[in-house]
Amino acid sequence: MNITLNRAEKKLIRNILDNRRALHKTPKRKLGGTNKECKEYEAALSLFIKGVIKISRKVNVENEGPLNEATETWYECKPWKTKRELRRFI
Repeated sequence: MNITLNRAEKKLIRNILDNRRALHKTPKRKLGGTNKECKEYEAALSLFIKGVIKISRKVNVENEGPLNEATETWYECKPWKTKRELRRFI
């Protein structure tokens, strides 16, 4: 399986590998407003679509309760299986 990766995707993989828990959080993005284009955020989505990493979407909530409104969102990126298999893509 030969996948070509761009610079942002390789950097994201390196950040996952450098973390002891094999976890990387993308920068937080505000909801309801205009955001600049974020290469790290887009790289996480493209690696997820290619089947290289798993991502889980996290949301920051201002106040807990029935009327909670999300203010920020980000992704937590993890390897699909192990760090050793993720190292093959660099």
